[in-house]
Formats: sequence, structure tokens, C-alpha cells
Amino acid sequence: MDEIDSLRPPQIDRAWEHSLLDAIFQRRARRIPWGGEKPGEVAPFHSEKDPFPLDEVEEALLVAAGAGVTGVALADIPYTDWEGEDLTGNLLIEFTGRTYPSPCSSHGTELFFTNDNGTFFVDMRGKRPEKVLEYETSDDRRKVLDLFRTSVVKLSGERLSPPEAAQLPWNRWHVNQPGTTMFIPVSDVTWQYINGLMVALEARGSYLYDDLNGNAEPLRSFAESGLLDRQHAVPLSAFEQRIALQIIGIEQSTMLHNMALASQAIGLGSFVFPAMAPSVIFGSGEGGGLGFRHLPAKPRSGQEEWPPPPRPVPVGLDGHFESYSPPYRENMREAVRAVYAAKWGEEGIYTDERIESGLKDRSPLAAGVPRTPDWVVEAAETFCEYLWDTHGRVPVTVDPMSTLLWFQALHLDTDYYDRHYQPGAYTAAIRDHMKNWHPDQG
Repeated sequence: MDEIDSLRPPQIDRAWEHSLLDAIFQRRARRIPWGGEKPGEVAPFHSEKDPFPLDEVEEALLVAAGAGVTGVALADIPYTDWEGEDLTGNLLIEFTGRTYPSPCSSHGTELFFTNDNGTFFVDMRGKRPEKVLEYETSDDRRKVLDLFRTSVVKLSGERLSPPEAAQLPWNRWHVNQPGTTMFIPVSDVTWQYINGLMVALEARGSYLYDDLNGNAEPLRSFAESGLLDRQHAVPLSAFEQRIALQIIGIEQSTMLHNMALASQAIGLGSFVFPAMAPSVIFGSGEGGGLGFRHLPAKPRSGQEEWPPPPRPVPVGLDGHFESYSPPYRENMREAVRAVYAAKWGEEGIYTDERIESGLKDRSPLAAGVPRTPDWVVEAAETFCEYLWDTHGRVPVTVDPMSTLLWFQALHLDTDYYDRHYQPGAYTAAIRDHMKNWHPDQG
């Protein structure tokens, strides 16, 4: 890599100063890369250019826009009312601000990407900001390269090669082709699931029951003791649907939309797209996937089998991105305790004075934020242990490690749009990209 850590390439400033509103209103899915092709009778095209990959600065800006640390979360919510009544403001689980919003500031989604040079993981888990606004002045912009160089881990020297079944038919011609960079956000659902479960129990008194297993009631003892109200019953499937929407839906879609806007500013083609069979991306490296560890599927107790059969469950990438469930935790009780400790342990965000807060005086946090009650932790342990023993996985209807949407960035072959489209199909930033970013190619 070039030794430019103390400087920032002028292209970063050019992209940074691009109009946000132009990026929003001119955003389009633009798919045809250098070296690409588009079959069929409607506007067919075969690029005469050689594939041209993104450079380090382009990828660094996209990674920073999608998954970067932006500073300290303000956490400007009340923890108690005027009478000191607990408002369950302890729902926050991190004080680190990221470029994408996240329920409970959990930020359980991280990025993987693949290009002509291999497959990579952006290891941002546990990273903390240096100040309230990480990008406060123009001099801070160099941090996008620092972030990229210190956080990107190379997993393989090969581009991912998932089978065709992983793509919708119309995407197979231009997705993951030479010269392109494909980004895969992956959400650790267990991190927020456990926290969300504790919040639902404490704040709403939600009485969860297992509608997937004969309406079993693993929390009945907590209702009988008056801690939960069966009138506030919530089926497991509905709870997990909400978790999926709030974690995977919000985090991944916003992350990739940020990257799409950054692509506009840089002058790249890009698009967000769903995977037809997203689970294949977690498979073994030999099978074209990321090489995640999988748990074997547990037979559906008391139910007749129906196609398709249960499939193995992705739970983590050993040593890099591991879920809060076995085999990375001894059992689900330990997993719940680990999430609890992120708030209230010796290094918890409310108790550890070394963890930066947006407040001028953070000392009241330790005393003024009501702790998660012991009974809530016990109920969460009971429920998660029941799910594990009954279904062999947590969550049950959502994969512990999940991906729904992928993103591709590319150098757009404007010849295709000049030949087939009306003026305005691409922007001035795209038109001038090669001249401004790669003058030797322009």
C-alpha cells in the first residue's frame, strides 16, 4: 500500500463535498460494469473495455460510509421519570455511534466484501470512537483510510463464487463479475435478540410463549409469581418477526443505502439487491461461501417433516464474527449473561468510567440508570435455554447470522447508456469519474 496515512488523496475531498441532496435525488441502480454484458433483445450490450476494479480509496469510502464509526451515541433518552420510576432506558447496549442506525444502539451488523483480490471482513466489532464527532474537520477525513487499513481482514485470496442458485436470474450477468466489488452485510441476530428479549420482558411485561411448539409456556412460573402478565401474551413467531425487521431490515437496508449514496458522490455505478438463496453465502470456502461454522439442524419435535428439510444453521466465523450462542458460549444462560455484562459488568457501558459518553458528566449513569432486574435476566435465561433445548437454535425462525440484501459497486461503462438510454441516465460525477479519479484510464 502507498504510504499516504498522513495525507488524504484529493479524491476523498471531492467525494466528501458532493451534494447530499444531489446524491439522494440522482440515485439510481446502475449495473453495467466495464467488461460486463447484458443479454437479450432489449438493449443488448457487450462492453469493449477490460474489467477495471475499484481502488483502495474507493472501497475505503464505501466501507466507511456503510460500517464506519462516527463518534459517540448521544443516548439522550430518559432513564427514569420525575418520580424516579424506571422507564427502561437501559435498553441501549453500546455508546458507539455508527453510520447506520440501530435499535438499542446494538449495531450487530458487519460487512464482508469480495473483489478480484479475494474475500474480506471489516472487523468493527468492539471498536470505540476517539471523540464525540469522529469526523469533525476536514483533517479527520483521512480516517477513512486508517479505518480500512486497520479493520479489513483478508479471509481468502479468492473471490467468492456462490452457485447460481444464490442469485436471481436477471442478476447473474453482472453480479460478482470481474472488476466489481460485492458487499455482504451480516447481522449477528443473537446480540440484539437477547437484549431485545430482556427489554420486552422488563418494559412491556411481554409474556412470550412458543406458538411453534403447541403454545408451550416456558415463562409460566414468572406469570404465576406476578412478574409477567399472561394478558400481554406475545407468540414467539411474532417476536422473532419483529426482531428480524428491526435488526436485519433496518440495519442492512440503511447500511447499503448509505453506500449507494456514497457511490453517487464518488461517481460509481452501484445497486442494492436481494439474494435468492442467501444461506449459501455462509457455506464453506470450497462451496463458494464465507466458511461460517454451522450447527446441524435439529429434527422438528412432534411435527411431521415437510419439504424442504431443516438446513444447517450459520452461527459464526471462528475467530472473527461469532454469535452469542453455542459453540461460542457454553450454553444460552452464559450467552444471556454476556449480553447483560455489556451493560452492567466491569466493562459495561453504564458502569465503566473509561467508556466515552456524550454527557459532560457521565458519573450519574452508574447510579442513575436502573439496572436490569435479576428476574428479567433469569427469565431471559430460562426462555433462551428452553429454545435451545427444544429447537436446537436461537433464534428459531431467523438465522443467528443473517443476510438479506447485498450491494455491488463498479466502474460504470457509460457507453451502454450513451447507446441505449436518454440523456440523464448517469450523473456528472459518473461522467467525470475516470478523469478525476483515474486520469491514466480516462
